[in-house]
Amino acid sequence: MNKNNIDNYQKQENMAETMEAQLYQWLKTDKAGDYVYEDKIEEEDGITYIKFTDGSQVNAELLGEYVIKVDSEDDGFEIKEEIIHDMTKAKLQDGGEIEVPGIMHGQRKVTMVKKPGGKRKKPTKPQNPVVNHEKTAVKEELSKLVSDPVIILLEKAKKEKHTYDIELNVDAISKQLFGVVKDTFDDGEEKALDYIVSLIDMDKLKEQLKEKLKEVYNGEGNDTPV
Repeated sequence: MNKNNIDNYQKQENMAETMEAQLYQWLKTDKAGDYVYEDKIEEEDGITYIKFTDGSQVNAELLGEYVIKVDSEDDGFEIKEEIIHDMTKAKLQDGGEIEVPGIMHGQRKVTMVKKPGGKRKKPTKPQNPVVNHEKTAVKEELSKLVSDPVIILLEKAKKEKHTYDIELNVDAISKQLFGVVKDTFDDGEEKALDYIVSLIDMDKLKEQLKEKLKEVYNGEGNDTPV
């Protein structure tokens, strides 16, 4: 096979691989609902990332939670957002009633409706075509995360209880308002606390805890596990 034939063959092979690029749909973050094509999969600092042709990426462990594989843009979910209007009536200590916002009032509600699915559409050409010999191996690895020796080792290891101090940024109300609610409404204290807790971004909390654990296990903190 001469050089020209080899070059043509390689080009055809790369084009065929490009057309087989896996399509994903984002389910969370501000990209929720967007469709993206897989570009490549890389490991950085022990974490495997799925990188997409639009420049975004996701931790491979979040596959199925933050992103899902789909066959076409007719597959996946239709994602709708709305602001919750939740007004409730509360009893005053003098026996009267007042209408106040409920715990979820004003918060964003995301609803996902499954699409019927459809014929796979040809993907837009990735910026960096996926290398064929890596693609198969990586896909098998992602589909068998439960077989990861690291995960198996951690699952089998004996767990220990540790207490860590982390800084938590909370959108709280003033002490004056809290006192008014507590003294004015039945169960005002509990309802106010439930409302404040409902505002905590659990994803950010997990990231803060992750950073704290990184410091602890790298010996940068004062409470390193023994």
